[in-house]
Amino acid sequence: MDPPKVSSKGLRGLQQGDPLFPPLFLIVGEALSRMLNKGEEEDSVLVDNLHFVIRCFEVVSGLKVNLTKSKLCGINIEPKEVSDFAQKMGCAAASFLSSFVGLPLCTGVPPKSAWDKVINRFESYLTKWKCRFLSRGGRLTLIKAALSNLPVHLMSLFRCPPSKLKSIDKLMRDFFWNDKSD
Repeated sequence: MDPPKVSSKGLRGLQQGDPLFPPLFLIVGEALSRMLNKGEEEDSVLVDNLHFVIRCFEVVSGLKVNLTKSKLCGINIEPKEVSDFAQKMGCAAASFLSSFVGLPLCTGVPPKSAWDKVINRFESYLTKWKCRFLSRGGRLTLIKAALSNLPVHLMSLFRCPPSKLKSIDKLMRDFFWNDKSD
């Protein structure tokens, strides 16, 4: 079965954060899972099925999949098999504790170390901003507009450990009340 050759161009296409993206991702993932289950005999069949699903996704969504930026994660599969299959696909292999759209991909509750990424992003923002050049109103605006929104995406799905909430709160508080020169 050959993949469709004609793709339609949408006016806007899907963008990151588009509400249609998660359901479309799940539909493609389900199709991929079923096609891979059918072709369990040989790697070449699996690779062909995977390329077919990717091409169908491209046609339906109007997006292009860049395999050089893609990562293949295996669940209950030997890491050697995952890296071999990823090499045949032309993408990189990754461990399961990875992230997708900023959210950690893991089974169950993510480890506390997943929240370190959010705290590091807070710190990287704060090092770029010069506190001494901002009034308290300017600092408050930056905190409300930028910093307070950083953990919302992750917190919408997972409960933040209290120790990490205290760290985040301390960073915002110290930035707001800092009157020293940077």
